[in-house]
Amino acid sequence: MSSLLRVTAIGIASVVGTLAVPAIAQIPNTWVRINTDEYDNIAYVDRASIQGSTQFRYFWTYVTAGAPYPDEVSQKQVYATSAYVSTDCKTKRYRLRKIRYYDQQSKVIREDDLGESGPDGFATFHPAAIATVNYVCSRGLEQPKPQPKPATKKPAGAVKK
Repeated sequence: MSSLLRVTAIGIASVVGTLAVPAIAQIPNTWVRINTDEYDNIAYVDRASIQGSTQFRYFWTYVTAGAPYPDEVSQKQVYATSAYVSTDCKTKRYRLRKIRYYDQQSKVIREDDLGESGPDGFATFHPAAIATVNYVCSRGLEQPKPQPKPATKKPAGAVKK
């Protein structure tokens, strides 16, 4: 099975990160552990990366592999993956937009920028994919703070010019 198909078969639980994902232990305050599946893959979501609207969300996920597997392109062992993912919270459909494969030292083996043509699916069967989408869609988004309106009256005691 190809690495990309493996990622797709496991669902979004096998993909994730930030633009330069250091080892997960180095960033404990931004990553939330979501799920451990039957293959001991551990899925995380970077809660600080969740962006979008009420219906459509974009985020990074990171998965440590329960057992390393060979990357078919580089022939190196993959120990973790990260992915930039979009999801439709209404339909639970997701799309992998970018995938990174990591070696045992958390160094990028390779990166695939998939954009709009990335594999997609529904988070309805795989427990980690379901848990990830549910977590991301249940988070409140940071709302911009309202800007104070300019004063229409001068403060009491203001000097007239």
